[in-house]
Amino acid sequence: KKIEVDRLKKVLLDLMRTDKADRKSIETIIAEISNAQHQMQEMVVAHMLEFKSMLDAEQHRKFFDLIEGAMAGKKEMQCP
Repeated sequence: KKIEVDRLKKVLLDLMRTDKADRKSIETIIAEISNAQHQMQEMVVAHMLEFKSMLDAEQHRKFFDLIEGAMAGKKEMQCP
């Protein structure tokens, strides 16, 4: 899906570069990007929930602390 999103972003950029950008085509590509990103997020959440079910309480806490830090953009993220 990431490859698909990257490809669609390039198509979007190419469309915007044209002298007379076709708004309808741009809106279609934006919708496709949103859909692909939505599907990726659903896959990630499903994987995380599956992984979470294998953890004990302490591992569960550390796992989500790690995820939260990564989402907040902390630079010094390390596996506990």
